[in-house]
Amino acid sequence: MNLGKDLMPTGIPGLDHLLGGGLVRGNSLLVEGPPGSGKTTVALRTLYEGAMQFGEPGLILTFEEFPRQIYEEALAFGMDLAALEKQGRLRVVWTPPERILQGFTGKSDLVENIVRELGVRRLVIDSITHFKRVAHAETDLRETLAEILNFLKLNGITALLVKELERMDDATIAFEEYLVDASLRVYNARSGHGGDNERFIEVRKTRGQAHVSGLHPFELGEEGVVVYPRLRPEDVRRNAAPPIARRQRVPFGVEGLDAMLGGGFWEGSFNLAAGYQGTGKTVLAYHFIDEGLRRGECCRMVVFGRRPEDLLREAASLGFAWEGSISEGRLCVDTSTRSGLSMEKLLGALDAGLHADPPQRFVLESLDDLFALPGWERSAADGVQVLRALLADVGATALLLHRAQGLAGDLMDAAREIGEFTDGILQFSLAENEGRLCRFISVRKHAGSDHAKELRELAIGPGGMQVAAAGGRHRGILTGQLQLAPAEVAPEVLPRIQSVRELFPDLLAAAGLPEELRRRVLAARRELALADVVLQETFGRTRFTELANRRQEEPNPEPTGGRR
Repeated sequence: MNLGKDLMPTGIPGLDHLLGGGLVRGNSLLVEGPPGSGKTTVALRTLYEGAMQFGEPGLILTFEEFPRQIYEEALAFGMDLAALEKQGRLRVVWTPPERILQGFTGKSDLVENIVRELGVRRLVIDSITHFKRVAHAETDLRETLAEILNFLKLNGITALLVKELERMDDATIAFEEYLVDASLRVYNARSGHGGDNERFIEVRKTRGQAHVSGLHPFELGEEGVVVYPRLRPEDVRRNAAPPIARRQRVPFGVEGLDAMLGGGFWEGSFNLAAGYQGTGKTVLAYHFIDEGLRRGECCRMVVFGRRPEDLLREAASLGFAWEGSISEGRLCVDTSTRSGLSMEKLLGALDAGLHADPPQRFVLESLDDLFALPGWERSAADGVQVLRALLADVGATALLLHRAQGLAGDLMDAAREIGEFTDGILQFSLAENEGRLCRFISVRKHAGSDHAKELRELAIGPGGMQVAAAGGRHRGILTGQLQLAPAEVAPEVLPRIQSVRELFPDLLAAAGLPEELRRRVLAARRELALADVVLQETFGRTRFTELANRRQEEPNPEPTGGRR
């Protein structure tokens, strides 16, 4: 992203991605934010990683806290500054801000002496907000700060200036932002998920280098600072997928379903299986994984809310033994809870995992758990596109499960938006038939391939899933109420009606019934005749409805005379 530039990595995971590899060496960086947002910790971590990873000595100038306080607070985030100071790789100096200002105006050589003594390459000033209380005017402060930055740049020192913000005002830009080469702003906001606070970091400016804009979550912990970039599809490394003509089919190992798909989904495709709870989506995912393992492929499953042992027990009940594949490293099962997880954190972990051990088959259970994570409400479509790009980059064939609404398996609103990014959609449905629930499956979408258009009944037993052959006798499946199709029952119903109709006049004549009873029988016959017409129409033996509709569509003729 910033080829040919002498970049200084910050050493903070994720932040260097936002900066395109790091800061231009010798440039100045403003780190600003409200109290408790993590701005000082971000600056200290950059200095600490410089000394630890890259052999670049650092200097911390603090105007408020004494070195002992700095050591204790940094240690809570995994930074042993005192040890580095003993090794001569870092120095923490408390001093009044007036002395620093004098040092850069020729009245004191405090900073210059330390810079020469340690060979300082990174410097933190915490915080430049204190300069305002000792400067006579903003113009004086601006000139003095410019002198400080020029001195540091000439000496090849990367400066990190910490600044406190009393209010987050994007409309007002302070003069410090004009003076520095780069600017970071950190935020601390309510996440809306459990009332927890969520931290964000934003690269507002990088002079002379490209960067990734926008707000990105980050965390502070014992391991230090971790930034989770909000990946975009264009940020993902992409390997071009081969044309469909050269791609292989990826079967499920379910004979009837593979026939419906013309042999299976395309290799490297991104697919969705949607259906109501209990329709068989998870069982299908198990078949998908097991068939891959049977073919010697590497597979990966990401499952929310279940323990690995429970998942393996379910698979074993269907005849799938996966313990050996896990120990061989051919099957990776990630089980997660949504607690503490965000869209950016999940995608970042997937990015690392997929490239460390690329799978050929990938299952996610479920898409609905993703939608519930913080971050997805901001842009679910972008998140799914990034997920698709990550999987496409390693050539994995993906199957995502979705708990649809209703027995028919209709996609939820969020998933309906995602459907346009998928290559294939399998729809699972439930319908009641004489007090028994029946399962059905259909291929709703299969890009670049012919496929079966009908719904087929499926059954699940100890051996897994079986999908029936074509030629079902039912209609009304998507309404949840099964009915025999007219073409199926017509041979049974119509001949009986015809025989009764032919026999009726003879029976009536031979019966010798009284007049009143004869009238009642004739009325019943008229009702039967009407029912006959309806049945004939239903079974396609007559065209009364078609003729009536056509008659209604014809314009009324103008009257030509006669009675009105």
